[in-house]
Amino acid sequence: MVLMVGSILLSADSVRACSCITLPLLDNIKSSENIVLLQLKSVEKYKEDERVISDDGIKQSKLVVRKVFKGKLKVGQELIFNQGVCCICIWGFNEKSVGTEYLFFLDSNEYKDGLWEAYICSGSDSLKFAASNLLYLEKLNKVKGKTRLSGTVYKTKGRWNVEFYEPMAKAKIRLLGNGIDVTLTTDKSGVYEIYDLPVGKYELIPPKIKGFAVIESDRFTPPHTNIFEVEIKAKSLTEQDIKYLVD
Repeated sequence: MVLMVGSILLSADSVRACSCITLPLLDNIKSSENIVLLQLKSVEKYKEDERVISDDGIKQSKLVVRKVFKGKLKVGQELIFNQGVCCICIWGFNEKSVGTEYLFFLDSNEYKDGLWEAYICSGSDSLKFAASNLLYLEKLNKVKGKTRLSGTVYKTKGRWNVEFYEPMAKAKIRLLGNGIDVTLTTDKSGVYEIYDLPVGKYELIPPKIKGFAVIESDRFTPPHTNIFEVEIKAKSLTEQDIKYLVD
């Protein structure tokens, strides 16, 4: 299942009816107590004699800290997460996702019994959909305060099934505007980025792919042209994902 909130894709192991609005990345970095790269180690299901709360019978999940960008958590530390349930914007996991890595923006573990919770509105997501944010965090000390235009290019067979979304490596996107004409190439995670663009409006022209049409992420309908208009503001991070659907 795929849920789209603005241009945000929510992974299949997230909750099922969240309609919150994700804050800008800089706001999430500032407000989060802990920013960590985690890997799902295991999930625990309810026992037969326990009252089942989650839709899929999962009680809680164990994740291991792989990298720390902010906070006092330690690499190798194991965190137990409460399972998100329907209509609440808290992250939930499933058995198929064991081994998956996540970039989470966390507060303290104030939930009952010392469990952690990851709020989808904070921008927390699996690396399949958080690779652009991860790339920025890894460069933060060098690029802080600079303008950034970035996004991820995906190819999919089904708009509403996240399992079909695959990042496109080596995709070439042309950027035009304010005297600039450059070609950006996506990395292995499908991410493109450019820093220090002058303030102003630009055009992004993604490549044409035979058998696929570009989806306009905010309206779910193909645009009239394969051109995306973006505006760069002072000290801003501008995100524009590009998604291709089987035509």
